[in-house]
Amino acid sequence: MEQKKFVKFGLSTDNFRVYVGMIEDEIATFINTDSAFSLFQDKKSTEWGTFQAFKTCSEMTILTASRTLQGAEIRAALDKSFADIYHDLDNGFTPINWLMPNLPLPSYRRRDAAQKAMSDFYVNIIQKRRAENRMVSLFSIGGPFFLTCLQDECDMMAALCGQKYKDGRAVTDREVAHMLTALLMAGQHTSSSSVSWTVMHLANSPAVAYVVSSSFHRPQFTIPLVTPCTKNK
Repeated sequence: MEQKKFVKFGLSTDNFRVYVGMIEDEIATFINTDSAFSLFQDKKSTEWGTFQAFKTCSEMTILTASRTLQGAEIRAALDKSFADIYHDLDNGFTPINWLMPNLPLPSYRRRDAAQKAMSDFYVNIIQKRRAENRMVSLFSIGGPFFLTCLQDECDMMAALCGQKYKDGRAVTDREVAHMLTALLMAGQHTSSSSVSWTVMHLANSPAVAYVVSSSFHRPQFTIPLVTPCTKNK
């Protein structure tokens, strides 16, 4: 329960407003660079392209979740292979995993390897920051904590690194890594499913897709994801 309070730093209303622009930037970049949208990127093409909704939306939401909830430095260190690691870890959250957590099965070994890879990824960044003396001690109500500011942006990792439990013990780097992993999963799972559901229903309902596309193409209100999903012939 104490760890849940630590992550509130990145979950304020003000931060949520800032996240909107970050999410839009990430999605626009993804659509303009990822091979799944190659036909959309070819401005001369009049053909319709296809992409796997759940897989593609999962990749996008991992990038948006890491950018908003964990900061620019962590997002910059990610690539699409991180989505595969996340997928292996996510597949370890099934009923049988809870009932029998240590079965000698390939999916279990992939889960454990993914958990270690993700944890090591975060720990390495923390240790690099410390080695470069980028942890700056600040003071807040309730005691000191640490912030790392990168390009005028204070991120979740920095905030977590300075937290202490009620007994006075400071959180360890590995605990910070595990909290960041949990935060990433919380920020990705529901969003990925919701976006995938929405995209598939739009694809199945051309009349609705047309109305949605028309409303979002107004000059004062545009969302980049809608165009490649609803492009007219």
